[in-house]
Formats: sequence, C-alpha cells, structure tokens
Amino acid sequence: MALVEHLPATRGSGERAHGSIHEAVLAAASQLAQTSATPRLDAEVLAAHLLAWDRARLLGHWDEPLPVALGSSFRALAARRAVGEPVAYITGHKEFLEWDFLVDPRVLIPRPESELLVQMAVDWLGGRPGARVVDVGTGSGALAICIALKARQARVAGVDISKDALAVARQNAWRLNAVVEWLHGSLLEPLSAPVDLVVANLPYLDRETVASGERALRFEPRLALTDEGDGLSLFRALCEQLPDRLTPDGAVLLEVGDARQAASVAALVRAALPWAIVTCHADLAGLPRVLQACRCA
Repeated sequence: MALVEHLPATRGSGERAHGSIHEAVLAAASQLAQTSATPRLDAEVLAAHLLAWDRARLLGHWDEPLPVALGSSFRALAARRAVGEPVAYITGHKEFLEWDFLVDPRVLIPRPESELLVQMAVDWLGGRPGARVVDVGTGSGALAICIALKARQARVAGVDISKDALAVARQNAWRLNAVVEWLHGSLLEPLSAPVDLVVANLPYLDRETVASGERALRFEPRLALTDEGDGLSLFRALCEQLPDRLTPDGAVLLEVGDARQAASVAALVRAALPWAIVTCHADLAGLPRVLQACRCA
C-alpha cells in the first residue's frame, strides 16, 4: 500500500510540510555525489520507493510538499546509500530484463551483464523442446527464472549451496509464476541425471579484488562473489564434473570477468570436454563475458 496516495491532501492534515519532493531529491543527490556514480538517479529511485510510486509519477508530483515524517524516512534511506549500501538492497527490488526480482543481502544483485547469459541460453534452447537446463549458483534465481519464462518448453533447475539464497529464489519464482526445480548442493552434485545445458555465473572474483573493490561489494554475500582464492577454483571443480553430468550433445555457458579469466576458463573447459568448440562472446560494452562450449560454433 502506498504511504501517500495523494500528497496535496496532506496540506490540511495537521502535519507540517517540509519542502517539496524536488528539493528533497536534490538534497539527497548532493549528499550522494561523493559516493555514487548516479546520485540523482539513486535519490529519485529511493523517493519513489518510499512513496510506493513509479518514477514517472514522482516527476509528475515534483513540486508537491513532502510531509515531515516522510522527509525523515527519506533522509534515512539516503544515509544508507551514502555509506555504500546498494539501492537494490535498500528497496528490496532489482529489475532484470523485463522482470522485477526481490533481492536482499542473502543473494547477489543481478547485473545487466548477465542478460547475455540468459539470451544465449534461450537461443541455444530454440528448437530443443524438453531440454534440461541447470543454473549453477542460482542466487536470487534471476537467470533460471528468466530462462524458464522465455523458453517455457525447457525443464529448468537452479542449484545453490546456500539455503538462504534458495529461499529468495523460490519466492521470486512464485511471484513470477515460473516453473523451476530448486536443488540444494554444490555445483552439479545435486543433479540426478545429465542435463543438456549448463549455465553458470560462478563467484569469479579473486580474494584481493573483493578486498580492494568498490564499497558496494562489502554488502553482498561474499560466498557469491569470490572463491577466496584466484577466482578459478569453482570453474575447475565444475569442469571436473561436466563429463559425467552433461549429455553428449549438450552445451555449457559460463560468465567470466575479463579476457584473462576467459582464456584460463576456456583451457579448463577444453581439457574437460575435448570434443567441444569453445567460443567467447562479448557483452554490450564489448567486454568478454560468456564462454560457450558445444559441438557447434
């Protein structure tokens, strides 16, 4: 339920107004300028969240007064953002492709870069009705759920070692009416039979990168960010499992962090699947992002 259905009605409510929405957003943006690359956008998103409005409605009421009580709440949200807490954790929501996902500190926040992983999976599944897909390290379930919604004839499973993450994934699947089987365990171990497509966005950051990285990383689950080593140990373990858990005509799609890591992971995949043709695909920014391994280019 919206906290404020119609702001002008508050003028006679006995609660003194405290400036306009516009003024509050500008003040918050100024506060966030030192810590955020998108201070104005962050401030607008937080204000819209507090009012339970979309941003279009927020802009339409730009000059309306903001009640004192909401002003205090808004400043509290801005203060959380000012110390680096991601906007998605403050609002509890993150848009990924065309769907809205619930997120909280139990799961990694879905990144736009991972949209390529979904699109490549859906493209590969075209013409393969009934194919079995597993999303390894599913977290919020964003990848598995989007694949299930876009390729409805596929049989999709999501695996995670974190029971807390799987609880979030199940909630997202219920909200979005997606049919996904959720499995608890490490990598491909929970699978009862080989699958046709393995999709994975594994924790690929090395320990030093997480330790010295942007402040927002400190709020996300460390288990979902790093292997506490060189960033390759989970790829090694996954590749060891692939020969027994991938069908002979199956495919693998792996998200990677950069060109150097892509080369290392490609070597691991080729050693595990000598028959596979391994290619690297760039994201919209032109950066190496997804390794594909299958019998066809």
